[in-house]
Amino acid sequence: MSRADINVSGTCGGGSSVKIYETPEYNYPWHGAQIMHGSFTAGPTSPDNQRIEVVELCLPGLNIRVRADRVRTELRALLAANQAWEVAVYSAELQPARHQAFVNLQAAVFSVAARGITVAHIERIAHEAYVDGLRHGEEAMRGRFREMLGL
Repeated sequence: MSRADINVSGTCGGGSSVKIYETPEYNYPWHGAQIMHGSFTAGPTSPDNQRIEVVELCLPGLNIRVRADRVRTELRALLAANQAWEVAVYSAELQPARHQAFVNLQAAVFSVAARGITVAHIERIAHEAYVDGLRHGEEAMRGRFREMLGL
């Protein structure tokens, strides 16, 4: 599955990030989301390889990268919720607050990136989902025919 990228962070160089939240169904095709937090370089012409702190929202078929400064309040809330959850030894009682912090950060990232999302991005996502659905449908039908024929 290819992904559409929206980068409104001002970064265009290399960098690294770590996953700070992932929905339970993220590993299934076309389900879930995750949030990454890290830093990337502003580009090869930036002075001293200047690094920019970023937050990246990874959705099915779409990655959105924004400057962390633009979503700082929501980022801190998610990091605090994660820390409380870890201190409480991954208590299920703290999971709703943690998920709400994720939803708030997700909304903030969308808000920052809204002007960068184009019809071309949406068309690419829809096309990839369609092609992926066809591929899975063909595989399922082949399996059913093999089963029906006893192969």
